[in-house]
Amino acid sequence: MTRIVVTIVLFLFSLGISAQEVEIRKSTDIIVLRGKSYYLHTVQAGETLFSICRVYGVEVDEVCALNDKKDTALSLYEVLKIPFVETSVNQDSKYFFHKAKKGETIYSIARLYMIKPKRLLKHNVEYAHNEPLPVGAVIRLPLDEIDPTVVKSMEEEAVPAARSTGKELPENEEPETDGAGTGIWNAEKDNITTPPVRDTLHAGNQPGVAEMDSISLPDYTSESPLHSGSFVTVAVMLPLTDREYPHYTDTLVKNQTVSLSSRSKQFIGFYEGILLSVDSLKNLGYKIDLHVYDTEGNSRKTAALADEIGRLNPDLIIGPVYAPVYKTFVSSLNRNNIPVVYPLSSKTENLGIYPNFIQVNNTTEVLAEEMFSWLMKQLPTANIVYIDSDGGDEEDMKWKNEFRERLRNTGNIKFFHRNTDMISLGQLRKLLLPERENILVLPESREAEVSKILPLMSALADGYTVTVLGLPEWQTFASVDHEAYYKLNTKLFTYNYVDYTSEAAKVLSENYRRYFHTEPGILVYRAFDMGIYFIELAAKYRNRTLEALENADIKTGTSSFRFRKMKNGMGMENTGTFIVNYNNLYQLKIENWK
Repeated sequence: MTRIVVTIVLFLFSLGISAQEVEIRKSTDIIVLRGKSYYLHTVQAGETLFSICRVYGVEVDEVCALNDKKDTALSLYEVLKIPFVETSVNQDSKYFFHKAKKGETIYSIARLYMIKPKRLLKHNVEYAHNEPLPVGAVIRLPLDEIDPTVVKSMEEEAVPAARSTGKELPENEEPETDGAGTGIWNAEKDNITTPPVRDTLHAGNQPGVAEMDSISLPDYTSESPLHSGSFVTVAVMLPLTDREYPHYTDTLVKNQTVSLSSRSKQFIGFYEGILLSVDSLKNLGYKIDLHVYDTEGNSRKTAALADEIGRLNPDLIIGPVYAPVYKTFVSSLNRNNIPVVYPLSSKTENLGIYPNFIQVNNTTEVLAEEMFSWLMKQLPTANIVYIDSDGGDEEDMKWKNEFRERLRNTGNIKFFHRNTDMISLGQLRKLLLPERENILVLPESREAEVSKILPLMSALADGYTVTVLGLPEWQTFASVDHEAYYKLNTKLFTYNYVDYTSEAAKVLSENYRRYFHTEPGILVYRAFDMGIYFIELAAKYRNRTLEALENADIKTGTSSFRFRKMKNGMGMENTGTFIVNYNNLYQLKIENWK
């Protein structure tokens, strides 16, 4: 019996020795949360919270609070956020690490360290090339490609890290893992958590929506405060299960799936943005009955939906998004006093003949007017050159011809014609003036053409003060080196641009990550702004909403809404405009216009 007891004691003692000898390796995975850096440590067999904290040099209570732990118990492969402790190390054998400051971009950092932006992006693929970086994001700079004298001067400001995702996470949000316990934040996760998609969804019954935190909203109106208790009925029409295109299955909620087409998946993000706007307005006192209809991209079904929605008689309809479906729906709808928002296209497709048609995206005609007005303001001090080109569809050619003739009638604008194959920089230089700002107007919406001409034009910036005027589509061009945008001090006119450094954008993105566990796309921001703007108006003005649009000018953190009657029809069009400036200091500036 004594031998058995001694054996058990020795066995337990040997387990204790074994546990003490477990080697804990410091993680190299680092995230940035609201300007502070944190390690992501994956718990391995034999590790305890006390031993982990000892290795990282932090307090147990601090780690428990940061990870919402009520005790020190750990689960195998659990991922812990550990406070990052600054050290004197700011580089390893391969990289120097730069901690991003407010307003810095990949391009401004590349310029600072004298490295080509494309090379820097290669080592920091998780960051967008044309957006301000999150404050505290850790940027990897390859030591063999940067100027060592600059590195020496920056050593005191750099942040150490062996590897960083640099993604901001919402407070108390558990980071995702990649399935192997690495603790890497998965910003590209495709699993979207939303209510199940049916033909009709009621927001009041949607899981997760009622429990969301309220999103802080700007003061959108200069009129009376929000009417607490206002009731509004809203119908949203989206092609969520487009049956005319290839499909795949996507999980929306636990144990429920829906078949989505590759073309329709983007509209899930739009739907989620609407949900966030509904929740925010509910927290401000509105009572919203939200109905979401799946149009399936099918005009035949849309006609039937028009009867159903007509019986519902909502105060507002957002969608459909495709012109043929929209036309069928509005033609079949027996009520023309309900505002029907056309949310995503910049082409009117002759839909302005309907009195309840609302065009949200700036049409090219509106952009031409705004650009003309801006150019006339610059004319006394600037040398303006209009760069003409061949090609384009019928609608493009129509507005370009009208824009060109309007500029020609001023008598003070120079014109340069190029064909679609080449541009003569020598001939263009003859039109520039060294003592003035030279504004080059390039009304080109085709990506292939812009990608050819803009890099060539960037050579002009070496000898002249140059500003290039472009179109909103340029923001999405992936084949154009955005360094040319900065070098040419490019200005783009658009109604919508997400300033990721603004407080409104930060709050929205944090709420979105918390509830949908992925990064918000541009359609999320657009849908949120539309939901806030149009639902509030519909709740206030009911059957007078269309009239109220003409007097409800609003600029949010990301959108500008200023509506007027369409010139050749009965519908309403948005003339609100931002100017997005890629300036030659490698900074993005958003200018309010009118």
